[in-house]
Amino acid sequence: MEGQLNMNKNIYKRTISQLLIPFFLTVLVGVVFTVFMGFTEGQVAAYKYKVGVYLYSTTYLDFLAPILFIAPFVWQIFYEKKNRFYDLECMRISSKQLAISKVASILSVVFLAVVASYFISALILINFVPINTISKESTINSKIFIDLIIGKPIFFSFILSLWKGVIMSLIALISIQLSYRIKNILLISTIPFFGILITGFLLGSLNLGAFSYQGFYVFEAIAYDGILNYIIGLFSLILVNFFAYIFMIRRKSYE
Repeated sequence: MEGQLNMNKNIYKRTISQLLIPFFLTVLVGVVFTVFMGFTEGQVAAYKYKVGVYLYSTTYLDFLAPILFIAPFVWQIFYEKKNRFYDLECMRISSKQLAISKVASILSVVFLAVVASYFISALILINFVPINTISKESTINSKIFIDLIIGKPIFFSFILSLWKGVIMSLIALISIQLSYRIKNILLISTIPFFGILITGFLLGSLNLGAFSYQGFYVFEAIAYDGILNYIIGLFSLILVNFFAYIFMIRRKSYE
């Protein structure tokens, strides 16, 4: 039992070490892109609070997030499965334990990449980027958000980054599960992005846009539509992951 636990830890650590370069590159791209958009926006627009420019600039990153934070990491399971690495590993550890260790390590990296990208961007934009401020009333209708934005903008940004990390990890889990059964790496990497676009369009056409990805991931939409979006979004992703798991165990493994 102890030997198996050590084996799981070794696989977990080894997988994370293999993903360190994609991790740092992803964070670098996310931060540079968001700060650039924030700096540009801060020179031409005015905001009630300094955190406003951060919230606005992250909407661009929110759009790219399903590709930026998933595609660089899900490839590993796909290629290891394709190159029969799993067959060799399963001689020393059960396939179930191997999958758990791999998935846990990849989700950890995705979560940390999202949190780091958003929070580092917040620290830079809130503290170092000059912006124009105005005194008009905020249109955000949540007292909880307003209190945090005014009194604790850094703490607010950190909590928001953690939430985005959880959501993106659940989205990444869909791609990870599909990577065990689908042979096309391009399809695996882009399913979340195009799936979000399609469902957003369909829900928008039904006047249910508040319950789409934009409704529980993009802050501006969350602030206007209320806390219910968080709950619905979280449970909808859990449900999609459940169906992805059913698909994974029902479809025959490719060789």
